[in-house]
Amino acid sequence: MTPKVIFFLILSSLPVLAGDWREFFEKKEFPYDGGVLNYRLARLAPQGDDPLPLVLFLHGKGQRGDDNESQLSYGVGPMVNWVAQNKEACLVVVPQCPGDVYWAALEDDYKTPGRVKLRPEPRATLKSVLALVKSLVERGQADPQRLYITGLSMGGYGTFEAIAREPGLFAAAVPI
Repeated sequence: MTPKVIFFLILSSLPVLAGDWREFFEKKEFPYDGGVLNYRLARLAPQGDDPLPLVLFLHGKGQRGDDNESQLSYGVGPMVNWVAQNKEACLVVVPQCPGDVYWAALEDDYKTPGRVKLRPEPRATLKSVLALVKSLVERGQADPQRLYITGLSMGGYGTFEAIAREPGLFAAAVPI
């Protein structure tokens, strides 16, 4: 095969490869405090019902809404592809923040450098996410010793707040 044919074959396969990871995710709803938290759940496991490590991904501001789709737009695909290709086992949980709120309950508007102060109480969105993680542990799906959280942009602030409010819940955190 010529280099041009190989290049074309690679390019033509990219959309298929890039979209494959979405098939792992189920649309779910978590009832909480009179409302519902939309989220996606991927169970990436060979076989069995043993509790798995859990990776919680909090999206950025641009993916807020109620479609239970947008939260998968950035950051999740490469992680899921890596986990699947390396035959690792884990749960990936990707909740969706409603369109008019934030994950973190900050005193300022996210724009004052070096001045981040939490409000006395977390927002209902973050409370519901933490309750969801705890419910997955209680149901025996997630291993309580291997809970991990990461977030991108607005989700990075949510990650910081989650570990500040629940310092013993997560084994590691990666705010981006």
